[in-house]
Amino acid sequence: MSTKKLVGIRGLDMNTYGQMFALAKSRGQNISQLVNESMKLYLEKISGTEVEKFEESKKNSDLDPVFNFGKLSFSKVDITGIFKKVGKFIIENQGELTLEPDIDEEALDCVEEIVNRGTLNVSKSIHYLVVLKTKLTGTVGKY
Repeated sequence: MSTKKLVGIRGLDMNTYGQMFALAKSRGQNISQLVNESMKLYLEKISGTEVEKFEESKKNSDLDPVFNFGKLSFSKVDITGIFKKVGKFIIENQGELTLEPDIDEEALDCVEEIVNRGTLNVSKSIHYLVVLKTKLTGTVGKY
């Protein structure tokens, strides 16, 4: 698609823009060519990666996953309630997930695994238990 339209983008980091501008110039491109190329690569990376991870997790497990791409919190009642409906399950977090202070070892026994690619907030009292259940590529914070 090669339509030319003026697009104004508020809030650009001027340092990053300057670096992109210099890179475009050094490659003999104009800034729009480089930005278009960058956005396409980013979209391919994100789209392919997230879809692949979702499909792969469905294939590799007989367990029911619970996905979080936004902001979510679980209490002990939430976790045990899900367990009663589906049995042991996997939590996949790509957003911000908070495990409420009432969650204990009994509740965590209902969860087979936590796959964390986002931010996971847990109380200090269960932090070590969560770390044992978590595949970490994101961050885990204690409160």
